[in-house]
Amino acid sequence: GIVADAVVKLEDEQAMAHMAYHDQLTGLPNRLLFRERLSQAIARAEKSGKQVGVAFLDLDSFKTVNDTLGHGQGDQLVRKIARTLSDAVGCHDVVARFGGDEFILLFNEVADQNALLRCMDRVMEAIQTPVMLSEQEFFVSASAGVALYPEDGENADALLKNADTAMYYAKDAGKSKYILCSKKMKDELEERIRLTNLLYRAQENGQLVLHFQPQVEVATQMIVGLEALIRWDLPGSGLIPPMVFIPL
Repeated sequence: GIVADAVVKLEDEQAMAHMAYHDQLTGLPNRLLFRERLSQAIARAEKSGKQVGVAFLDLDSFKTVNDTLGHGQGDQLVRKIARTLSDAVGCHDVVARFGGDEFILLFNEVADQNALLRCMDRVMEAIQTPVMLSEQEFFVSASAGVALYPEDGENADALLKNADTAMYYAKDAGKSKYILCSKKMKDELEERIRLTNLLYRAQENGQLVLHFQPQVEVATQMIVGLEALIRWDLPGSGLIPPMVFIPL
């Protein structure tokens, strides 16, 4: 009886540990376990001189499946994509689910950037394989951002942030592709954050000004109206173009 109780207790502890570190829908590592694996991979790469690749991946068509077939089929799609990703990466690599339709991939001990690109080509090709849901064939696409240690970050948080940033660039570029993180991309993000923070104070600091552009009738050369245009006069930077600050 004592042995039986010990076995049951051990099984319960193992089940609780698995729940704490794994996604309940797919059985993949969750973000907590992924961060641990990524930190361990960085520590190994620091000693070996190898590189580590991180890819943040988001499904492009997930909302369409949820809206047309329901959340049950959406969950089924997530499970199938999880298996597809697990089959597409190497045995020493890691696939984790971050929630919703977001996945994160860890490529251990990458030789160079070209090796990482070959891995990503294999992953993106695998995702495009049609998926059967409710006896219908669905073509799935994904957008991904890729960051490489140590070039794009020397710790787990920096790599994840930069891979996430690159993923949004991939979305803006037309989806169904992956984009490598770059210095230009990181600089643009930092500048966007800086301007966004300054923009919150722009009105109370009197930095938003109106410029009036005349509208002229061609036949008579008479001014028939005015277009009111806002400009941001930022001290130290001059006039910030509307195409820059209006989206912010």
